[in-house]
Amino acid sequence: MARTAAEQVLSALAARKRMFVARRPSVIAIFTTAAVQKFVDDGVAGILPLSDRLRAQSREVARHEVERMTDLMESEPIGLQFGLISGAELNGPFMLLRTRERASLAINPFPTDSTPNAQSGVAMITSAEDAVMTHQRIAEATWRDAIKGQAAAKQMRALLAPKG
Repeated sequence: MARTAAEQVLSALAARKRMFVARRPSVIAIFTTAAVQKFVDDGVAGILPLSDRLRAQSREVARHEVERMTDLMESEPIGLQFGLISGAELNGPFMLLRTRERASLAINPFPTDSTPNAQSGVAMITSAEDAVMTHQRIAEATWRDAIKGQAAAKQMRALLAPKG
């Protein structure tokens, strides 16, 4: 049963990757230093219970992904921008999705690293103008305050530096 579920997830992720490559949407992402540090410390499996060996592998994969993000911050490819903020996380993650005709807001209160039954909450997608505009203003203000490019990459590398 778990193997079937894992295969379904991997299949869905592969399909999403193919769609992303075909469409090449522009992406602007903002991360907090605390979230990046937690990702590096916990690994890609987050709070899931793992053996010491798997936890070490999970952390190594997370470090590799953060290194890749850092390289992208330095190279600043067209259509892909990363910002880094040091303050507190926003009270909930959201995405603004734009097409030529309209904008939509997607809110998902469930952390991607949580177990499926760990929480209750309501996810939402809406095109309501007031909701989209409010979140657009928050995103713009946060982007203005975020560090980007070489400065962000330098801070990311500091997060990856050995402690001690």
